[in-house]
Amino acid sequence: MDPATVAPSSIPKPIAEILRLFITGILPAIHLTILCGAWIGVLVCILLALIHFSTKDQRRRPLFIMNVIAICIGLLCNILEILRGTVNSVNTTSPNDRPTLYTLVSLCGLSVIFTDSILLFRLVVVFPSERTSRRTLLLIFGPLALIKIGRLVTTIVYLVILTAKMNTTETTTQFYIIATTLTEPKVLWGIQLLDNG
Repeated sequence: MDPATVAPSSIPKPIAEILRLFITGILPAIHLTILCGAWIGVLVCILLALIHFSTKDQRRRPLFIMNVIAICIGLLCNILEILRGTVNSVNTTSPNDRPTLYTLVSLCGLSVIFTDSILLFRLVVVFPSERTSRRTLLLIFGPLALIKIGRLVTTIVYLVILTAKMNTTETTTQFYIIATTLTEPKVLWGIQLLDNG
């Protein structure tokens, strides 16, 4: 039987409804998989460009190493999200894979601070301690260090609260509702805007 010749009316209504529900249920996972796959492609290209355009001497510098670690954390987060989304879309009745979810949430939360710390490290290169007065260093790096510490503390508090609440969830939808109703992410976004400003 040729699929092109099958009219929609020839599919029985119960089967058509089941197919519609299945497609509706799996579509968000497909969109997320496409998005994560695109990010994996971008990160691999950036990693290859970083390695290709650097010299052996540059590859030994802390800034290069930190950039490679940040890219690898991004790759790991996207791969974990694809794996988690695939498992949840195939078996929607099973509870969350909590260890993978804990790892994913922790990596995503802490990787943002790590990535922004790379930008702080670039300021160290621009304002070396040998040529900059102690007062100027304190004025530049003091507030930035306090903001980074505030972000780290807020992230740790958020992860502890979220982990405790995740133990009560059974599905990804319940986890999403809990994760989006907490106030800590809003505080983290505010601190991040202050930090990046």
